[in-house]
Amino acid sequence: MGLLFALSGVGIGTVQALPWLTRPLARIGRGFAWILLAQFGMITAMLAGALESMAVGWSMAVAALVLLVLLQRRLEPPLAMDGPASRYVALQASASVLLLAGAVAAETGAGTGAFDSIPVSAFNVRVYVLLAVAPLVALLSLDLLCRALRRPLLAALATSTVVLPMSAYVLFRLYDLAGGRLPDSRLNAGLVLIGGITALGFAASTLWAVDLGAAVVRLAQAAVGFSLVAAGAGTGLGLTTLALTPLSVGLGLAALLALVEAGRGRLPTAPHGAWRPVVVASGLLALGWAGGLPVGPGLTLRLAALHTGLDSANPVAAATVPAVLALPLMAFGAYSCARFAGGATPAALARVQLAVLALALAASGVAPLVLAGDATGLAAVALNIPAVDVQSSLGTVPPGVAIAAALSVALLVAALLVGLRAQLGVADGLPGARQVLPPRLAVAPGIYAIRVGELGRRRLGAGLVAGRRHPLITGAILWTAAVAATSTILR
Repeated sequence: MGLLFALSGVGIGTVQALPWLTRPLARIGRGFAWILLAQFGMITAMLAGALESMAVGWSMAVAALVLLVLLQRRLEPPLAMDGPASRYVALQASASVLLLAGAVAAETGAGTGAFDSIPVSAFNVRVYVLLAVAPLVALLSLDLLCRALRRPLLAALATSTVVLPMSAYVLFRLYDLAGGRLPDSRLNAGLVLIGGITALGFAASTLWAVDLGAAVVRLAQAAVGFSLVAAGAGTGLGLTTLALTPLSVGLGLAALLALVEAGRGRLPTAPHGAWRPVVVASGLLALGWAGGLPVGPGLTLRLAALHTGLDSANPVAAATVPAVLALPLMAFGAYSCARFAGGATPAALARVQLAVLALALAASGVAPLVLAGDATGLAAVALNIPAVDVQSSLGTVPPGVAIAAALSVALLVAALLVGLRAQLGVADGLPGARQVLPPRLAVAPGIYAIRVGELGRRRLGAGLVAGRRHPLITGAILWTAAVAATSTILR
């Protein structure tokens, strides 16, 4: 089961490493060594045969990413962390401990942690929550990881080759271990709601992003929210979508971050000569994927997630509504990225990176055709249902897998034709987008959110200080905490 996810991560990493063949003697730094160590931990977790081995592999991958964040600059003290780095380290370390605690709890209750021997009864609500916290935190903190890493190339490698495939695999494996369903149906609705709110929130926050890097990472984070919707639905179509998500989101995020690095924080200025159509087409394809155009399997997977969520029972269907609202916001957010025009002209290596990733992203539109049998077969095994039913449900997603693949190739040709026109850049391929969102209007929601948050923290802090001074309130809090701790220990 883990082989498909491992091949997805390693394959995306290989595609991103291909441009370096043009400069074999270039200095790449030590960050790539930590990426390789994280991939080793990822493969260890995916090929493990027991829960504790999977938790150990996860911890190895997280430790490598934490070291990558802390030691990415030689001249800085190792423990001099900024806000995103400190929050990322704290979140990932605590989530890894919870994953290990869930593995120990399941093994203690069942007497074994082997995947082939552990009974379904060992996975109650508490064990599932402990095991699912780590992949959820990893998927929901992609934006935090990209802000903690200073180089877009390292951020693309860490997210697309390690975090995405490993997190999707753990969520997929939990369905297999739990007998094809979650211990409580409310967990399904909660997971779908988390995914929908993630998609809607990050899609809306794209509109007041202050630079291109923040905008495209938030769009990719919103796309991850659709994978959580698919995972929460718990159907064959949902798990098939989850299995193909690392390939789609990994290539899309890599293409977007390559665009950021090529323009040094803004949309790159198209060079003169033969590379002009390549740079323009690469930028338009990456933004088209983020906005929901049929570039690669992105649109098909998002529609499949909405389809399986809305066709579920009422709590899950109602929780899918925020994800539905996120689709037009993502399209508008990707279109308004043209306001970040005027970046640097890409260097030779950056041009090759843009070309390779754009071609891979467009060619990945045929991935559902090639990998549909494997993905639907894994989903059928995890849910204990016939594979024919899963394949038939995949065929009901509009506009169809074959049509989406043809549209992906057609958009590649159309982007190249736009780039062939003289004096046109990436932003010129999105006419009128520079005026749709004035800079002051773009940053106003973020400013008001910061002010409201500061006001809430001051009021909350004053309330906590007043409550702490009152002995009756302090005694009630301590008594409640003692009762909760005693009940947990006795159970």
